[in-house]
Amino acid sequence: MENQTRKSVDKNKVWFSNNETYDNYVRNMHYRLRSEIESHLTGAGNLLDIGNGGVFNYDTKLAETITALDLSPDIFAGSVYPPHVSFLTGSALDMPIDGARFDTVVMVMLLHHLVGTTVSQSRANVRKCIAECRRVLKPGGRLVIGESCVPRWFYRFEVGVFPLATLVLEKIIRHPLTLQYTARCLTSLIEEQFSHCEAILVPKAKYDLEFGVLVPTWITPVRQYVFSAT
Repeated sequence: MENQTRKSVDKNKVWFSNNETYDNYVRNMHYRLRSEIESHLTGAGNLLDIGNGGVFNYDTKLAETITALDLSPDIFAGSVYPPHVSFLTGSALDMPIDGARFDTVVMVMLLHHLVGTTVSQSRANVRKCIAECRRVLKPGGRLVIGESCVPRWFYRFEVGVFPLATLVLEKIIRHPLTLQYTARCLTSLIEEQFSHCEAILVPKAKYDLEFGVLVPTWITPVRQYVFSAT
């Protein structure tokens, strides 16, 4: 976790531990993304869900077993889950898992939260996370990522304002600081570790969640993708 700021980690823990708006958004408004993710989870076998947040963005019946990994164990408290679901506390950058144990790894809306003190550190976090996914996958296993992406012009804007954003936004907003990538950038990072990656653009819904606020999708450049790699 050396490249991810402690403030970012702590904010993510607090934000996702008690956020009914996010939970309801995932359960009720993320249906197009959910449908695309499910299409890649048929026969998922033993599945690892990284950064689960206590919310499953897919039908849990698609997997034989599910291990849900998250930074905070409090996220899972007080809820009832299917018997084939177990929980593990840990970081996506250094998972407490020995060897290649899983047939499928899934991550939904996680990568843009792996923010460091600089853009290069943030990209290094994404690279490290993807390498960890490969490490815990069995040979021939599948990685499925649901992620929000931005066009190249907006990514350049994010990069330009990132130093100021780390100083200002972290102090004035409750939502954790994020850095969103282009679909091409994530595809390239994934293919450093996996033989092939398919990037699927998800059709727009009416609303999207930006910094914890529901906004009409027509006013935001953010688009949702599913990346499937073997």
